[in-house]
Amino acid sequence: MVLSRYPDSLIGVILKGGRLPSTSGAPSANAMPPFGWRYDDKRIAELATFVRQAWGNGGREVTAGQVKAVRAQLRVPEPRR
Repeated sequence: MVLSRYPDSLIGVILKGGRLPSTSGAPSANAMPPFGWRYDDKRIAELATFVRQAWGNGGREVTAGQVKAVRAQLRVPEPRR
């Protein structure tokens, strides 16, 4: 997901959050809160780019336009200013 050609899934997780289900081997569900309510498209793009390029990853840059498109598709409102 992080290094996919299209960053839509990563953007979606940053915008809406995510939760891994618990299993018998890992009874505590891991979760990440949503950040779409807090950060604008530029900031989300910067964060996604960081994740895709840090720690030796070679992912492409994420643009604010890509975030805007995913935000619209997922119906995540832009943060209030």
